[in-house]
Amino acid sequence: MYLRTKMNSALRLAITVAGFGLWSSQANAASDYTLEPCCDLCPEALSSASYDSKYLSFFRTLVPGENDWLYRTENDLRTEFGTDEAGYRGLKQLNAALKAKGVDLVIVYQPTRGLMNPENLYAGDRKNFNSALAKNNYTHALESFRSAGIHTPDLSRLFDAPFSQDYFFRGDHHWTPYGAARTAEIVAESIKTLPSFSEIPSVRFVTKQEGLLGKRGTLHKAAAQICGHGYADQYVGKLVTEPAEETDNLFGDEQTPQVVLVGTSNSESTYNFDGALKQYLSADILNVAATGGGYDGAMLQYLPSEDFQQTPPKILIWEFEPHYNLSQSMFFRRALPLIENGCENKEALLTQTSPLKAGKNQVLFNGANGVLPISSGKYVIDLKYDNPEARQLKGIVWYMNGRKENLNIDVSSYITTQGRFVFELRDDAEWKNLTFLSLELELPENLPEGTKVNAKLCSGTEHLVAK
Repeated sequence: MYLRTKMNSALRLAITVAGFGLWSSQANAASDYTLEPCCDLCPEALSSASYDSKYLSFFRTLVPGENDWLYRTENDLRTEFGTDEAGYRGLKQLNAALKAKGVDLVIVYQPTRGLMNPENLYAGDRKNFNSALAKNNYTHALESFRSAGIHTPDLSRLFDAPFSQDYFFRGDHHWTPYGAARTAEIVAESIKTLPSFSEIPSVRFVTKQEGLLGKRGTLHKAAAQICGHGYADQYVGKLVTEPAEETDNLFGDEQTPQVVLVGTSNSESTYNFDGALKQYLSADILNVAATGGGYDGAMLQYLPSEDFQQTPPKILIWEFEPHYNLSQSMFFRRALPLIENGCENKEALLTQTSPLKAGKNQVLFNGANGVLPISSGKYVIDLKYDNPEARQLKGIVWYMNGRKENLNIDVSSYITTQGRFVFELRDDAEWKNLTFLSLELELPENLPEGTKVNAKLCSGTEHLVAK
């Protein structure tokens, strides 16, 4: 519920302080005030038709709770978790490919707001939300990740843990620094059981509070966009983690941390998840998480990087939320060849550099010097635009029998592509023996005519886990 307030701005700040129970001295000296009930969530917010943009669709459909809490029925109050058979197969392959590089993959599968804070739902909605089923299915998903051979900390332990502060923001899909720290404690405890962790240099870190972190919640913003009126900001303690003591580097060389964090905006420095991990692990961490990149953006950005290719980490922590669909085959078709850096350092069976015009452009052709026995599923295509701002790949893969696969990849503006796209040819049962004919590309929408693309086709790396 909204509040109509009659007060000065200092007191408005004070009454919205949450989490660490901090009150500014200025707020304590504030004048008298009154609070009046104002505005329930408007009827339009309860209709799925109101969520008619890509941004708003992420919040479908808002449900009000007590104390200014909002929930999303599709994401926060879900009862189904995990992925399908194809998704688990892809995860097994990704895990095996990383292990072949000496990397232990750790999945941080974040619990939902409904799992962590169902008590703030109004009685009717709390009754309709099958919390027991959600907890059971979430726990089963964690077990399924482990059955796929992936190290997965048991975050279901958070369900019965006592909390002195909010785990999530009341009107935002991110966890608070407190929630991030509680999660990091369990994750670190689990990581310490990995044999590879004993090889990681120990560095002591300390965490301290530095003022307040104000949050205008994303769910609150969506409600304001639909209903036309908003909520007050929520304030929690801001946490900062630093090395416990200065260390001298005698040779002036900085070592790349052997623990790397890829993930969503929940792993950005604002919430100090990486800092809490550093403290509880007593180890340095390279944080390459990407805000606005989804579950896959940071991973796809990191794998071809010099950091990964030259010095793969001992431990790769991958944080993401349950609403992401892990069964999307194109993610695995892109991620797996990037572990070996696509066609870099490999002989190209086909290669061509082409200036692009509007419309379709043939950038690879199997037949100029005789048809090569290039069967789908065993090969990788590596594309490099001469403009690093390329964020779209739209085209067609043609096969000798006339069959085709339409390609359509759009990369978030928060992710750096360096103009490069790498993917495997399809290896589904009905595709894997088809002979590659050609690749046609369309000019990316944000690039000018004449932009050049270098296209290569090379042999892929054999997957250690059969599809």
